[in-house]
Amino acid sequence: MSMRFRIAVLLILAATPLSGCRQPVAIVFPNERAELDNPVHLVASEPVTWFDGGEKLGVGVSWSGFLSEGKHDIRALALSGEARLRLLVRPLFPIGEITAVPAGFEVPKPPAGEFVRVWGQTNEKPPRPVVGALSSSPVTPSPRYGLLTAYGPDAEEAPPFGSAVSERLFSRAAALLRDGRSSACGAGCVRRPSRAVPLDDAPAQRTFKVLNLRGYGYDEVAAHLVFSGERTLAYLETGQTEEVRDGVVVLAEAFDSRIQKRVQTAFGRYSDVDGNGKVILLFTPRLNASGLAIGFFYPGDLFPTTDDLPESNEAEILYLGVPEEGSFNFSADSLSATACHELQHLVNFSHVTLPYAGDPNPPLSPIWLNEGLSHLAEDLCGYNTLGGNLAFVARFLQRPWEISLTSTSIDGTGDSVERRGAAYLFLRYAMEQAGGVQLDAGGGLTGGGLSFTRALMSPDALTLNAIAEKSIGVRDGARLLWRWWWTMVTAGLEHGGMDVASRYPWAVYAPPVYDAQTGDELGVDLFRGEITLADYTFSLNGLRYAEDCSTADVPARAVCVERTNRPVPGTASWADPDLQVMRVR
Repeated sequence: MSMRFRIAVLLILAATPLSGCRQPVAIVFPNERAELDNPVHLVASEPVTWFDGGEKLGVGVSWSGFLSEGKHDIRALALSGEARLRLLVRPLFPIGEITAVPAGFEVPKPPAGEFVRVWGQTNEKPPRPVVGALSSSPVTPSPRYGLLTAYGPDAEEAPPFGSAVSERLFSRAAALLRDGRSSACGAGCVRRPSRAVPLDDAPAQRTFKVLNLRGYGYDEVAAHLVFSGERTLAYLETGQTEEVRDGVVVLAEAFDSRIQKRVQTAFGRYSDVDGNGKVILLFTPRLNASGLAIGFFYPGDLFPTTDDLPESNEAEILYLGVPEEGSFNFSADSLSATACHELQHLVNFSHVTLPYAGDPNPPLSPIWLNEGLSHLAEDLCGYNTLGGNLAFVARFLQRPWEISLTSTSIDGTGDSVERRGAAYLFLRYAMEQAGGVQLDAGGGLTGGGLSFTRALMSPDALTLNAIAEKSIGVRDGARLLWRWWWTMVTAGLEHGGMDVASRYPWAVYAPPVYDAQTGDELGVDLFRGEITLADYTFSLNGLRYAEDCSTADVPARAVCVERTNRPVPGTASWADPDLQVMRVR
């Protein structure tokens, strides 16, 4: 037998058992007579050509896509034969159900009706420049707070630096920390036991170094002690009237007895670099005259004075304007809200950054989160309306498609009034999902949401995923974003008479709680209506819908909502959108 013949025989023998063991094609998923929701997923045992009756669907081991509701006869055709499957596709877009729509899929024969489409940009890709974007509400005076500064609603125009004032001070703090900087109390900054300082032991007069917010450098300000409490020392710049002094004392007493307790309950203790166990409030009319700020906190005060940090006062200090008759910005409520706002910044820096300040590039809470927490603090202190906090919310709700929660908005701005409103609403929702807050009989804070707010005072809680884990128990920031976005949409649907909240119990803001100590409310009603603060009026009328989200360049971590008679658009001009829809009628 020749060698060539023997090789041929061996090849034939080797191939024979293989062909005998070949299995016919099978549909692995789903099972026969399965009932499925769209999009439908099909899987075969080998590459096939998929058919729905006589219509070709595609080629491959698997196929995913939308099928019309009703019965379908699926065929999988391969060289080894054909497999068949009967299945039932449940109604497409039932009324009141949220349906996720994967990118790239067209819906066949969409049912008639009206839909709410929610476009969410969950990634952090920067937005493209947009010309002629969706129309937005005209810019009107409203509260403006910086990371370290506060700016109120009755200003005639935005400050020269706008939100850049806060960003400049934030950058200054970050630069001081970039190469590591030892704090006065090291890693024990928030663990040092505090001691009460009697009035006689605190300097009756003191000169403070106050940053010049319009430029660099500082001014030396002489002040005298007007109040000493259990947790607070209040100084007033020398030369003020007795009326101003009396107003400052009232503010300091409220800060010492109520505001400090609520902030520490919600967020934790602050540092004690000067060893007196107290926060210093410095009231100065320079802030009234600046047109830039109601108040601010400067982290540089928590470090020793050096050649590159000559402005440090080496103490826990909050800087505030003085009470001013006829001014909302410098009213008692506004100044109290600002003191609460800035105290959160102090607590935040004390926990997130100060214990690690000696390390290269220590952690620093991002502006969106830090500011959102300070606005949440204003709510928990009982100044959600009176302090102007809800005006931020109203501004965001008017143009949500332009506002990024965590990064640059569509107009290129970072920190802004609208983003503050968004950050507050997001964190208020996340706190409620973690258990919420209530007021006890004595006016103190209680509730499961306090474990959430305290947990955010950590360098391990500075991302959306970490916030989601501490809020809903799942480390998925995108899921928490979607829930928050739909909660705002659901509020509008409920306001219009559609019962949605009973189907989605997570899509509801808790009812506001009355605070007898301030006469305000804790929490938010997105349809509160018209609110007047002195001569400033704004309205809460829910989330504003856009005319056509598919033509907008929605920025990262932003939402756009529209009503339409089609569930899925033919095209979308912005990159990688997520789309969810609800058929409302």
